[in-house]
Amino acid sequence: MKKTILITLFLCSISLFGQEENKTSQNNDVIESFMRLSMQQLFDTANYYFKRNSYDTTVICYNLLINNIPKNANIEQQKKLVDVYNRLWIIYFLMSDYRMAYDLSIKKLLFCEKYNLVEDKSITFSNIGIIYFYLNQYDMAEQYYLKSLELCDDSSNIMFILNNMGANNILRGKIDSSFFYIDKSMQISKRIDSLNINSMLNNLGSYYQHKKQYDSALYYFRKSLYVSRNKNDKKVEANNLSDIGKLFFEIKKIDSALYYLDLSNKIASENKYISNLAENYLALSEIEKSKGRFKNALEYYETYNNLKDSISNADVYSSVNLIQRQYEVSKTNQQIEELEIDRQLKENTIHYQRIIMNIIIAVSLLMGLVLSIIIVQNKRLRKSYNVLVDKNVEIVELYKKVPEIISENTQQTEESTQQVESENEANLIEAQNTDLKSTDENDQTSSTENEKYKNIVMSEQAQNELLNRILYFLENNNEIYNPDFTIYKMAILIHSNYSYISYIFNEVLKKNYNTFLNSYRMRKAQQLFSEPDTTKFTVEFVANEVGFKSRKAFDNAFKKFTGVTPAFYVKSLKDKKKNVAES
Repeated sequence: MKKTILITLFLCSISLFGQEENKTSQNNDVIESFMRLSMQQLFDTANYYFKRNSYDTTVICYNLLINNIPKNANIEQQKKLVDVYNRLWIIYFLMSDYRMAYDLSIKKLLFCEKYNLVEDKSITFSNIGIIYFYLNQYDMAEQYYLKSLELCDDSSNIMFILNNMGANNILRGKIDSSFFYIDKSMQISKRIDSLNINSMLNNLGSYYQHKKQYDSALYYFRKSLYVSRNKNDKKVEANNLSDIGKLFFEIKKIDSALYYLDLSNKIASENKYISNLAENYLALSEIEKSKGRFKNALEYYETYNNLKDSISNADVYSSVNLIQRQYEVSKTNQQIEELEIDRQLKENTIHYQRIIMNIIIAVSLLMGLVLSIIIVQNKRLRKSYNVLVDKNVEIVELYKKVPEIISENTQQTEESTQQVESENEANLIEAQNTDLKSTDENDQTSSTENEKYKNIVMSEQAQNELLNRILYFLENNNEIYNPDFTIYKMAILIHSNYSYISYIFNEVLKKNYNTFLNSYRMRKAQQLFSEPDTTKFTVEFVANEVGFKSRKAFDNAFKKFTGVTPAFYVKSLKDKKKNVAES
């Protein structure tokens, strides 16, 4: 007989083990199929099963979402994940799995802190307070409710927090405080026109029950029950029926008490509200004991203990405390890590700032050195320019003696030239009005003209005579300072012709006509700049006086002959006069 029993038990165990393996295999297949879904598909699937109260499948989907949170979730993903945390917490809470609900709350708290979701963090603190409330840790519940209230700005959430604080204070024995919080909650609900008042109505019933005002208590319990049924809120409905049953027991209406407790048990059993079942069996145990049916009372009490132990025994509370300590440690470690990262960033910033500062100093020193060299070179250059100005002044002084030399060699030429000038005055006027060619054409000596010079035969005496006449004319005739003066006009004025004069410039003097003419104009300009009162002569005035139509052409010609610009030349002369005056 014993062998038969043992064999039967063995076969049963094998059968159960096989069923467990099959169930595990099926779960694995379901999980693998869900893992292939996108985040949005997984979210939609979870919500579908949540609405149909298929919590096992919902829990799998929600946990997959939580365990695969993106490192940097965008705003839309943050909202979805907060919704996942909230719904998963509701499932664990309804199943009275407070340890998992608490663990999930801590995860959500870290998530909210990461993305600075203040309002959701407030809701999380409130949920933790609810867990402590159902674990009969009313002081801890009060602490978390207060934390939640500090962060909360939403009127609806404040309403629920105050209501929970009212319920908590009833069980703490602070009846007057409880009414204060419940009343505040009701006032907010009226102001925002909220329909979620069934829990507040139930708490008012509990308040009046503790005050022994049973009619008022029963009124609010039934009003809450009516709202719960209209909203199909099974959890609060089970609480309402249980509270009404306990109230009838307290006023010695046993049959009514058993009726309402039985209704509450049916809802709690169907929805696996373990905490409601536990409280109901405790009340049934008290009812049986009041009737003297101690055996039934003991059975109900044992059922109560078994249910209560499964949700609020020391192991569960110690697990919650362990999770709390782990959270505090992780939060401290996170703060330390953030401080360390901040310290490293500051050190790196200081390091890079030092490098940048050293580079700036080095560049500044280099720029200072370059600037010093530029200043020194500029001083040397200015000194050289000043020397060049001095040399030009000396040359101008020497050129003043040239007319005397020329006049000694060309006295006869002067007489003949004057005679020619008087005879050809009419020709000069006509030449001024009708130039044969432009000055630019005079500057270009073509190969054809060079060939023509070979056909010109002039004795050395004739060349010297014509050269002296040209030089005398350039030294003594102001016509050369006329902007329209040309080599053709010179030919007429000195009673010669273009070919002979061009021959003298190009073959004898080996110089361009315009270049040679500009040398006289530049000497005249230097003389004007050297006048005692140089302030009356601007550069533009002098340029016009010596035969230049534009300031730019004058500047270029002046620098070509003197090596410095007219402006520098004038400034240098002024500085010298000033230094002489000061000394």
